[in-house]
Amino acid sequence: MAENLWKIRQKKGMTVSQLAAKSGVPARLINEYEAGQRAIRSMDLAKIAQALYVDEADIKLLSDPIPPSAVEPPPRPA
Repeated sequence: MAENLWKIRQKKGMTVSQLAAKSGVPARLINEYEAGQRAIRSMDLAKIAQALYVDEADIKLLSDPIPPSAVEPPPRPA
């Protein structure tokens, strides 16, 4: 069953920036996809799925918005 992009990304332990770097899809677009503001374009879906090591069918094309409890806290300064 397909899951929200943000949920898969979090399960894989990746940040949006890391997924953007690995997939070649801009972080701005990934944020929009994860927020459910737009459906994932087919050309981006292939890149994202490959970067996450999942099948394209595992990712919902239109994610449900990230609930506040699932939002990543900002990184702590070193």
